[in-house]
Amino acid sequence: MSIFNLHANVVGDYRDSVRSFFTVADDRAREFIERTLVEEQAL
Repeated sequence: MSIFNLHANVVGDYRDSVRSFFTVADDRAREFIERTLVEEQAL
């Protein structure tokens, strides 16, 4: 495993952990959060 794959795995696990702590009822807010966490990979 390369360091880049390890980094991607750690960030992915952390993202999933962060996502597990909240439930968003508003569709627009949920879309924004998903876009920020998944597409932009911003934590």
